[in-house]
Amino acid sequence: MKYPIDDIMKDVRARLGYNPDNQPLIEADDIETLRLDDIIRQQILPVVQSVLLTAPPHLIDTAKPLRGALAWREQEGKGMAYLLLPADFLRLLSVRMTDWLRPAHIITETDPLYSLQASPFQGVRGNPDRPVAVVVRYPEGLVLELYTSTAGVGTTLQRALYVPRPHFTPDHLIDLPAALYDEIVNEIVENSKLKIPIHN
Repeated sequence: MKYPIDDIMKDVRARLGYNPDNQPLIEADDIETLRLDDIIRQQILPVVQSVLLTAPPHLIDTAKPLRGALAWREQEGKGMAYLLLPADFLRLLSVRMTDWLRPAHIITETDPLYSLQASPFQGVRGNPDRPVAVVVRYPEGLVLELYTSTAGVGTTLQRALYVPRPHFTPDHLIDLPAALYDEIVNEIVENSKLKIPIHN
């Protein structure tokens, strides 16, 4: 759901117990013109990103389908497939190939399980019964490695969802999961308290 940035800032100010006159709060040589709204605005994107990285997947209704052409390490439909992730990628929520029996277990390259994906034994590495998806940093950017497929030609993504990096739109909106709105506002409030002295 898209929320106006001004409405978020209004809700944060209200929970801070601060009047809306936007008076200067800090007097310092380099930030003496900083106002409450500026401080709040600076917290929005970092807080939203932090919440999206840790929230339960079922609460995130802003996920986007992951699209793109799969490449294969060996032959099409056999072994490991990989896909370059979009520039706005933040978090992978779910991925399943057409020959997998269930969605993949999602890890990163720092997980000890990643080293097992190089095993020549199908029962050790990811397979259609116990698939594994790994987000890996390549020179070209973030890449999704998918272990593994066996069905051959025609194997492709059945379903894949990712969370995009939060951003402000040109018309001053931000897309937020409705179920996480209160948590996001409360965290912005707490972060803002650390940045400013609050005056009643």
